Amino acid sequence: MTENQHRYSLRALCRCLQVSRNSFYYQLQLTSKKTDKELSKKVKAVSNDNYQSYGTRRLQVALRKKSILLSRRRIARIMQENGLVSKYTCKKYRANTEQSNESTVSNELNREFTVGQQRK
Repeated sequence: MTENQHRYSLRALCRCLQVSRNSFYYQLQLTSKKTDKELSKKVKAVSNDNYQSYGTRRLQVALRKKSILLSRRRIARIMQENGLVSKYTCKKYRANTEQSNESTVSNELNREFTVGQQRK
């Protein structure tokens, strides 16, 4: 039916084959669900190969290198359905307490930093 759909209307094709249009569209949905399962396997494989550290943008690039074209939103939907979450790390803050500023910078301008009287 899909091969001749550009020549004839879907209504005429369904009448000729004695198939309801609902069943035709239902069959299309089933095939798209099958492809979603295959794509989810591929997304899981790429995610696991990269230690689950890739988000949607980097997964899209990695999948494109394997000639699998998917949008970021579709990858995000597949990740959400399968419970895939990218691991991320934050840069840890360390206070620099080894050196104090007074020992490295000398008072070259000879300023006096003592207060003579209190503010009112």
